[in-house]
Amino acid sequence: MIAAMDRPQPSLPAAARALARAGGLDARLDALVSHVVEWGGAGAAIHLYDPVSEQLVVAASAGTHSAGEAEGTLPLSDASPAAVAARERRVVDEGDVLALPLVSADPSGSEQAEGALVIRLGAGVRPDPTSRQGLEALADFCAMAIRQARLEAALADQADWIGRLATTDPLTGLANRATFEQMLEVEIARAARLQSEISVLVFDVVALAEIDRRAGGATGDDVLRQVAAALAGGVRIVDAVARVGGDEFGVIAPGGGGRIVGDRLIAAVAQLEALPGEPIRLRYGLAVYPHDASKSTELVVAAERALAAQRTDG
Repeated sequence: MIAAMDRPQPSLPAAARALARAGGLDARLDALVSHVVEWGGAGAAIHLYDPVSEQLVVAASAGTHSAGEAEGTLPLSDASPAAVAARERRVVDEGDVLALPLVSADPSGSEQAEGALVIRLGAGVRPDPTSRQGLEALADFCAMAIRQARLEAALADQADWIGRLATTDPLTGLANRATFEQMLEVEIARAARLQSEISVLVFDVVALAEIDRRAGGATGDDVLRQVAAALAGGVRIVDAVARVGGDEFGVIAPGGGGRIVGDRLIAAVAQLEALPGEPIRLRYGLAVYPHDASKSTELVVAAERALAAQRTDG
């Protein structure tokens, strides 16, 4: 390394310790750019590539801001050293500016541009081949940290999606039957302590099979989504709504006013149309804790039996 004064070589063990001891991605990247400045850069910055917007975003910087790069974002198509390094996946050396691509590889060996490490070199400082290799290794450390953070975020999103899938109905976005019964168990425990009542209502859509036959399954699905939205928007904040069967919806309404709740929701849904000029019609069965049953599954079954009786009557 040719320099106005002696400089330490970029220390890979020190960089590895910085990665291991830092917390989240921001702290790791801050530690790495600080390490570059300690080596001899007047300033350094890490630009992350956002594949959605196709822009580079400054994620960490130290010293004099990165080689005259603009603050904020840069389009990947820009002519700046950071954009060229990330876009072309090559080192850009402009004398007092050194831009290193941050490149990671997935298990298949496919390379992914994660961004760029841009260094403003100090006065009289030029990296010799050994230092250059050390800086490129630091860039690999940056890419590794970014890739790991992206994978962790993806896994967290996937876990969240799986969790929602396990508790919600994919067509309507409401809670599913298992979740409905769990919520009912909680309400029963509360009602037992307070010696109060709980109304459980199960609704179905009148003639949904006929709507499917006449207009197709997509129309029937749209009817179910409309009903779900109307029920969710029409209940009180203390109530709970779920899809508990093919064309059945459940409502938990603390207190004994189930008839009032049911009639109000039927009237709200009747404002919607299954087909032009044909309102959506609901009917419901009602069961009340503790008079009709004392367990969650038994209460739902009792409400379903009351609904079946409504079907028989008309």
